[in-house]
Amino acid sequence: MIGMTLMYVFLFVSLYFEIFMLVSFIRIKIEQAFEEPREGARNFEPSVAIVVPCFNEAKTVAGTLQSLLALDYPNDKLEIIVVDDGSRDDARGRADI
Repeated sequence: MIGMTLMYVFLFVSLYFEIFMLVSFIRIKIEQAFEEPREGARNFEPSVAIVVPCFNEAKTVAGTLQSLLALDYPNDKLEIIVVDDGSRDDARGRADI
């Protein structure tokens, strides 16, 4: 009888500790989610490379590239790469903007 009581007490304490740790972890994650970003992180803009595949896209490649060039992103951190792999139309000539 004492062995069963001791086992139940041990299970209760371990389960209580486990739930306490889980609630603490969730509370920390929620606080981090609503935390204001640091000043340096707010202005961070990484370098970006956009790869535009074009195979027989002579009609649309110029418009695509013009819309990419009109992006509101710093030009020194933006790279646009046009890949033409054996098009049978004039996609290569139209991509020269």
